[in-house]
Amino acid sequence: MASNTVLPKWAWDLVIAMLNHEDEHGDDSRCLEPVLSAVPVEIRNHAEAIRSYVRAAQQGVVKERAEATWGELASIFAGQKSDQVSKP
Repeated sequence: MASNTVLPKWAWDLVIAMLNHEDEHGDDSRCLEPVLSAVPVEIRNHAEAIRSYVRAAQQGVVKERAEATWGELASIFAGQKSDQVSKP
């Protein structure tokens, strides 16, 4: 039986939050495993893909911010004023 993967955003967020909770609390504390097992496998797989994409996107943003900050610091140490530094 195929499950419907058209869900509201809050439902995806809820499944992803449960997956995150299980990851953060390790193998010893699988308290949400019974709840997650009630979620169809197809939905869990889609939620995992969304979660992976969001994590990768967030890491890219963090990288861009770090590079911009480093560029600003390097300019300050080189004697330029921070208002002269172009911002992305």
